[in-house]
Amino acid sequence: MPARKALRHPAPRTTGKASARKAKPRKPVARKAAPRISTGIADKPHAVGGVTLYRIDHLTIRSHLKDLEPLKNFYEAALGLKAGKRPDFVFPGYWLYMGERAVIHLAGNAKPETPASDSGATLGFDHVSFRTTGLKAARERLRKLNVKFDEIPVPGFPLHQIFFRDPVGMKVELTFDIAELEAAPDDRAPATGSVHYRT
Repeated sequence: MPARKALRHPAPRTTGKASARKAKPRKPVARKAAPRISTGIADKPHAVGGVTLYRIDHLTIRSHLKDLEPLKNFYEAALGLKAGKRPDFVFPGYWLYMGERAVIHLAGNAKPETPASDSGATLGFDHVSFRTTGLKAARERLRKLNVKFDEIPVPGFPLHQIFFRDPVGMKVELTFDIAELEAAPDDRAPATGSVHYRT
């Protein structure tokens, strides 16, 4: 019996183009970055005579007690602010936060029979606050100008405040870290100002 020939399995035919073809890596799709909106104002500290201002810290709205909840609800709905942690003041109110910053302080301590007074205390807008460094220099500057002021630590928060009024009675606050008070205790009793409540 003749010997059987080994069966050969031919290799599959390929064309030159197919054998040379390689998978090309996909290029990442370039996405356009969202345009940055500029206010046109540089966010830089403002330093004069040893006192440095950084930003407006918050605004406070004094209201009647009955208006406190509607005010909170309005700012939460209109601006998306959220009521958050607040020091244990002796009067009711809310601190409304924009992210991690309490930008609007509501104080429900206006006397119902006194909508306004000669001291400048009114309903609505109450005072503006600047986040500040240079506590000792600020004291000296105000005293040189014969401006009466009050110094008030914030209960339960590592903050220290100076309050004073401008020539038309508008209340202004300078907000410092409590470490500044510890580093520069006042060697004189602060002048007595006309702050009606402390916040």
